Amino acid sequence: MTVATLRQQLAVVLANIVELEARLGKNSRNSSRPPWSDQPGTRPVQPKRGKRRKRGGQPGHTARFAADPVLVDHVKQDRPPACAHGCAALATGELTGSVINHCVYELPEIRPVVTDHQCLDVRCATCGLVTRGHLPAGVPTGQSGPTVQAMTGLLRGELKQSVRQTRTVMTEVLPVPMSTGMVAKTQDQVSRALAPSFQEALAHVQRDDRAHADETRWREDQEQKAEGVAVGGGDRTARTDVICYAQADRQHRHEDDP
Repeated sequence: MTVATLRQQLAVVLANIVELEARLGKNSRNSSRPPWSDQPGTRPVQPKRGKRRKRGGQPGHTARFAADPVLVDHVKQDRPPACAHGCAALATGELTGSVINHCVYELPEIRPVVTDHQCLDVRCATCGLVTRGHLPAGVPTGQSGPTVQAMTGLLRGELKQSVRQTRTVMTEVLPVPMSTGMVAKTQDQVSRALAPSFQEALAHVQRDDRAHADETRWREDQEQKAEGVAVGGGDRTARTDVICYAQADRQHRHEDDP
C-alpha cells in the first residue's frame, strides 16, 4: 500500500471518529432526542432552590387598595347591636366618627330603549284618499339603532366574538332580540358606515413618508390568510399621534407559499 492510500484511509477513519463522537455528545438538551434516551449522568444535577417566597405581598411591599368609587348611589350604616365586651346594647351609644367603608358593586338591570314609530294612515278631507306616513329622516329602516349597531361591531371586531357568541350577548345580556343572520347584516352595516374613515386612514398612510408596515400570516380552513398593518405618523392639525391601518386578506399568497 502506498503512502497516499494510507493517508486517505486515515482521513476516512478520523471522519468516522468525529461523527461518532458527535452522536455520543447528543442528548435531549442539544438535539431533538427525547429525555428518556439520555445516558446516565448526561443531564447536570440541578442546584437546589432556596426557600420559595410565600404568595402575596412580600415584606416591604407597598400596599395597593381598590380605588374609591367616583359615585355612590346608596349609603347604609351598619351599627353594632351590642358591645363586644358584653356590657350593654349600643342602640344609644355615642358615635366616634371612625368608619370603615366597604363598597359593593352591582350591575344595574340592562333594558333596551324601544321606540315604536307608528306610520299613520290619514284620509284627506278634500279628495277622500288615504296617505300613509313615512319614517322621519335619521330613523333606521331596520330594528337596530346606532347604539345596537355599535355594540355589535365592538363584539365582532374589537372583542373578536363569533356570530353566535355575539347573538348570545345581545339576546341574553343586553337584551336585544337578534338572530345570527341579523348579526351578520348589522356587521355589514357597520362596515359600510366605517368605510369613509377606513379609506381616509389608508390614504394618509400611503402618502406618509414615515409609514411602517408589518404582516402576520396564518392558515384557516386549508386557506392561506394574512393581516397587514401599516402605521403612519399622525396629523398635527388633528392632534393625533399615530394612524394605524389594518386589513385582512383571505386570498393572500406569496411566491414562496406552498
